Amino acid sequence: MAVARDEIFGPVASVISFSDEDEVVALANDTPYGLAASVWTEDMR
Repeated sequence: MAVARDEIFGPVASVISFSDEDEVVALANDTPYGLAASVWTEDMR
């Protein structure tokens, strides 16, 4: 999705579900920009 990979100016928050840690790391690293990201979860498994 463009909102997760492109540099969008303005107050934007994207919420993306994931299955495991490897998938979320791959999603977070899939951008050529040095953008900030956060991962929030209640289940650390």
